[in-house]
Amino acid sequence: MSKKPILISSRYKPAAGGHAPGDLRDAFIAAVEDLRSWRPGMPEPVAEVREQPVPLSVLCGLLWNCTDCLPGIDGSEVWAFVKRYGDGYEAGRRASSSYGRAARALKLIFEGQRQAA
Repeated sequence: MSKKPILISSRYKPAAGGHAPGDLRDAFIAAVEDLRSWRPGMPEPVAEVREQPVPLSVLCGLLWNCTDCLPGIDGSEVWAFVKRYGDGYEAGRRASSSYGRAARALKLIFEGQRQAA
């Protein structure tokens, strides 16, 4: 069974960035909330986007250049996670950020987990 492209009817182009669709941002937040219980060696969080399960690392790729502001509480959660598991990546950064900046930091962590496995 092949999966249909996630952004098939969207004007949003991840490579160009800018304002991302709300359902992508909402799915990213849902996956970020699942990071509270995540530990190394566990599968990465998965969220549903347009009736498809999408791993957090894929969401990170889709939001890589997104300039929308990440809500403060979620940004704080991302940067606490990055500080814990990111080997110093952007450890000195403020908690507030864009979805794109948070996505880049998280994607590096999950790519590192895959390489370590």
